[in-house]
Amino acid sequence: MKRIFLLMLALLLVCLTLTGVLALLPPQVQPTGTIHPEYASLMRSGTSVWDSPIHKGIAIGFGVAILGLFGLTLYIGGYKQEDKKRKKIYTAFAVGMVAYYTVFFFLLSSYGSYHIGENPTFFGGLPAPSAWMMYGIWFIPVLISGVYIVKFSDWVLSPEEHEAFQEIVRRRKNSR
Repeated sequence: MKRIFLLMLALLLVCLTLTGVLALLPPQVQPTGTIHPEYASLMRSGTSVWDSPIHKGIAIGFGVAILGLFGLTLYIGGYKQEDKKRKKIYTAFAVGMVAYYTVFFFLLSSYGSYHIGENPTFFGGLPAPSAWMMYGIWFIPVLISGVYIVKFSDWVLSPEEHEAFQEIVRRRKNSR
């Protein structure tokens, strides 16, 4: 478990370092949106992180680190269980994190092609990068949380453990 906390500390230090480097870089020339050249009702990003390899690397590194912190937090939440339960929890969380990283990299890929002006793809009324953000990025944690909620009594706190806890609380209240 100590390794997990050291890894979390390392990821936090990566985020801090990337933020510090970003603060020292000169600001983007035009970071705000501009009118899209083909669709007047659509705003397009101004100067993008995709224009600068340093900014692009910082953005990707920060995203990977934040997702890693999320995954490690899930790992810590399932650690106390016996091996059989822990394997089920970790399998579910691993599938969720693979899906999360997959959606994240699809988002990055679609943004890269959208930024260079290739034929923009729309899904659900949004440009592909925005669609990945709106329909993909938020959905994975909701799915992981849903599995956690549904399986809570099997994986985290069984009804018997809950009753034992309630009994301890009752005894402590009565002893006062």
